[in-house]
Amino acid sequence: MPTVTVLPHGFRIVVEARANLFDAIEREGRRRGLSLFPLGLCGGKLQCCQCGVVVVDGGETGLKRPYPRESELVRETGYPTGSRLTCISTVRGDVTVRLPDECERGRRPEADGDP
Repeated sequence: MPTVTVLPHGFRIVVEARANLFDAIEREGRRRGLSLFPLGLCGGKLQCCQCGVVVVDGGETGLKRPYPRESELVRETGYPTGSRLTCISTVRGDVTVRLPDECERGRRPEADGDP
């Protein structure tokens, strides 16, 4: 079974193949008393773009290939190169991801002018 390593916390999660990356990280975070993603998430509808992670290792084999719209949103929202949105990322094998700092967390482009 694949292992997801989450940095900077350093915890490892053993998951079933085809597990949703967001669900795996969020469940383990809650188990450890951590709130790893901001409140107000969209539930995987590509609305908020707040669930991004930087793939450190295993992106080619550990995750299903990104959908074109996901790749566009990652670029538009300013996440670092190699980032993925966890809500629509499917685990296929071992992968290491880093949760971004607050300043790296994506924002929807149309939200840039909002207060």
